Amino acid sequence: MTISSCQFTDTIWSINVECGHDRNVPFNGNVNSIGRYKTQNIEHLIISFMLYEPQVGWDYTTFTKQTLEYLHTSQMFPNLKHVYLLHEGTRVNINELPDHYMVFGHNPRYFLLRSEGTEERSHGLDTTRDWSKSLDKEDQKALWLIGDITGRVHKLPLLYQFFKENTLDRLDYSLTNSLNPYGAFKDSISQDYQPILNGIDEDLNLEDLKKIYSQLERTLPGDSFSEVIKSGKVNSFDVANYLFPDEWNNASLIVMPETWFDNPNPAHWSDDFKGITEDMEVRPFWEHDIYSTTEKTWKPIATKKPFMGISKFDLQEKTLEGLGFKTFRKYTSEPDLINKDISISEYISIAHKRITSFLDHAKSYRQGIIEDIEFNYRHWQYVLDQEWQLLYRSCPPLKHVPKHKILRLWVMPCDPNIHLSPDENYSGKIVK
Repeated sequence: MTISSCQFTDTIWSINVECGHDRNVPFNGNVNSIGRYKTQNIEHLIISFMLYEPQVGWDYTTFTKQTLEYLHTSQMFPNLKHVYLLHEGTRVNINELPDHYMVFGHNPRYFLLRSEGTEERSHGLDTTRDWSKSLDKEDQKALWLIGDITGRVHKLPLLYQFFKENTLDRLDYSLTNSLNPYGAFKDSISQDYQPILNGIDEDLNLEDLKKIYSQLERTLPGDSFSEVIKSGKVNSFDVANYLFPDEWNNASLIVMPETWFDNPNPAHWSDDFKGITEDMEVRPFWEHDIYSTTEKTWKPIATKKPFMGISKFDLQEKTLEGLGFKTFRKYTSEPDLINKDISISEYISIAHKRITSFLDHAKSYRQGIIEDIEFNYRHWQYVLDQEWQLLYRSCPPLKHVPKHKILRLWVMPCDPNIHLSPDENYSGKIVK
């Protein structure tokens, strides 16, 4: 577990917790602030738990309790009055916490908050390009920024489905390993690739998967993501939110399966991580009836594009619909998942049919799709404003902090390149 602790403003301190396997190591006073700091004037403490990639169901009550006890005993912040807990999927039982300070909790939709400024800070986006113009082309194509696929059960199987069905020409896609320090797969950890094998549903092994990956790996001609990342001058998390390849502007559909098809229930941890009990395991998204959406979802909404995903029980689409957004599976040959107990390979087959059928019939549904795109854009602006207001009501000190500082602080707790002031990348000037 990685903990980043630094001064936010004159009166606000932040502890950013990257959720890990060990949840019983409290904050012990380590400070990561780049500049000078003064703890005497701190009145508000914000503890945020891995907002950028929530782990559903993990309990951080013990961590929070021990941290607050430490702060009270050490008097690191002698004037501390309020503690704010910000978490998307983790759990903290406030009733078990000591009453040294006033404690408040809030569940922010972190990636939705991050979507603000997508248009203003975008790099490569043509804001004058109307989606309907893509339908005037002879062939309709979907754009899929796949990125890295290691351990992602839905990605390589779905791309392989296009290969098997001889429909790869329906996709503009990138499949790269830019963010992965190892190869396409970890040889030594079987759970990283076994779900991928299950998704393909063929008699394959790891070496077969490597060959498939090598055969399908490619970078889009108009995508500078890998180039920018390799420069080492920018933070990849920001680039993912604001960088657009040339192909985005001409796409008829954005394919955006989210990072996890389903949060894995790591029964295998009992062998690899001693002391991990069932109540500490990551729980499946559907058990909590939530699905955390990232920039993969908010980018097409903010840039007025139709999008298509695949998730267990269609929870990805249902989460968006629960927020009031329109989704686009109704314009496909497979609008509903009737049988909830289908296999992963069947989900993959449905995803393929949805994408190709949408492309085949988008012209006939043109007006309805345009209306849904415009509705989503307006609704996104409304919901985004509501989310910021909820955050400010739940954590009033943040009202006086520039939004860019809030979002930059919670990007990656273990990344030493994150600063609290705007830099060239954040302002939209991508450094190459």
